Amino acid sequence: MECQNTIKSLKINKNKSIGEVVIVVEGEKEEFKLLKHIFTKILDYNYVQVRRNKIMKDKFESKNNKNSTIIVANTSNSNIKTIMEDKNYKDKLYNLLKKEYNRSLKNVPIYIL
Repeated sequence: MECQNTIKSLKINKNKSIGEVVIVVEGEKEEFKLLKHIFTKILDYNYVQVRRNKIMKDKFESKNNKNSTIIVANTSNSNIKTIMEDKNYKDKLYNLLKKEYNRSLKNVPIYIL
């Protein structure tokens, strides 16, 4: 039996709509910088970032892809366990996004990085 190493290439379809996706990070600077670059400069998606301890929210609107929006928010402190320990974190995030951005997060995937 011969073992073959096969490397499959990953292709990203920038034109495919992804709807809304929420990504939660623990950091306050680098994660936002990297994700903003990927989702605005490379993929040209709508991008909203909600940072703890910041009054101003950052928002980018794509001219080409109106149906793909990434929302990046960080935890209430720099520890990812906050999500597990703070039982109200998700509710606070949902309420903030609903009030500030008029976004409903019903059936929206949430990823924790």
